[in-house]
Amino acid sequence: WKGIFEPLGEKYEPQNDDYFVLVKCMTKDYCPMRKNGKWGLLNNKGEVVIDFKYNREIDMVYYELNQTYYIINLDGQEGLWDSNSNMVIEPIYDEIMKSGNNYWLCEIDGECLIKDISGKTVLENKYDSIVAYDECSYFLVRKGNLFGLLDINNNVILNIEYKMLKPVRKNCELFVAQKTGTKIGVIDNKGNSVIDFKYDYINYCKSQTGEIIFLAQIFDTQYIFNIKGEKI
Repeated sequence: WKGIFEPLGEKYEPQNDDYFVLVKCMTKDYCPMRKNGKWGLLNNKGEVVIDFKYNREIDMVYYELNQTYYIINLDGQEGLWDSNSNMVIEPIYDEIMKSGNNYWLCEIDGECLIKDISGKTVLENKYDSIVAYDECSYFLVRKGNLFGLLDINNNVILNIEYKMLKPVRKNCELFVAQKTGTKIGVIDNKGNSVIDFKYDYINYCKSQTGEIIFLAQIFDTQYIFNIKGEKI
């Protein structure tokens, strides 16, 4: 060995590629190592868990969910491990990101798909972007410049026809929306109009009583609505 095996320790420069060389420990559980010019990964017991066959240093990002998960980068391809070194998602993706608390957003060749926390594919890779809303198991998807809403079973909740689709509350009952025109309105999660598409600007906030209210504007005139779309 050259260097010191110490989780979260200091950085040590290699002196000879004929030996294992510790460069840095990314987490308390794993350390990337180099041997004979190739990179591998050791656990905190000094056991090899990824063979020494990669040209680039193995990068890891970890998340504490129902257990610890590690996004690993192997020569530019990302995969996902659990805390027992089980491969949850194969390292074939350009990028993997946590989406909400229960899903992983995986990007490959410019398209996105969603996998659940166990690595099972929930939404296929035919969208340009996907955002998961854990509280209501909805997915905001984008194709080109338009947005829509799907549920966890791939059922279409709102068609992909909105230039803007912003959830108002965590339960996803209401959305500030903009269709292909320039005006903005509010719809429910069935596509029904709550506030007509005729406003230049709509935002929402909580009133002093804790209720959601909408602030809308046409030119210089401002209006206030309750969540039923009634003017206050």
